[in-house]
Amino acid sequence: MGGGFRWDVYFRITPDNGPVQTIHLDENVLTDARGPVGTIPSYRLEEETEADVLREIRQVPFGWRAGVSLAFELRSMTDQAQLAAIINALTKPGRKVELSLDGGATYREVVMEGGFSPQQLGGKWTAGVRYELALTCKELLEETPSIATVDASGRANVW
Repeated sequence: MGGGFRWDVYFRITPDNGPVQTIHLDENVLTDARGPVGTIPSYRLEEETEADVLREIRQVPFGWRAGVSLAFELRSMTDQAQLAAIINALTKPGRKVELSLDGGATYREVVMEGGFSPQQLGGKWTAGVRYELALTCKELLEETPSIATVDASGRANVW
């Protein structure tokens, strides 16, 4: 009995000069968790509201700001180095970082919201580290995506 779907997370890093790097967060990159342990997309309406002379509210919508929260549980230094490469690319000028949640079909340029703070797994650093990373799309969407469709491999086609 099938059901549900999985997010298929790719990052594409484009420097001002040099080769484009694509990182597929699967079992070949993140050996412990085989990808994010939590992926939560969000859509926030960007708008201005103002009251007219009759004190009625008027809404001026600009579009939807897509975002995503990714959670990782890492137990090896190799996996931490992969995540650090993505985080460092997000904070370096001259680098464009794009995210795809649908296996590389749709990429959107993202920026990091605030920072991140590693947390101990099970109260012990030796057990591993949990990272939570919040990303926001640079461009507004005109409409929110419809309910996710799922392809034959179970990947969600939304983002």
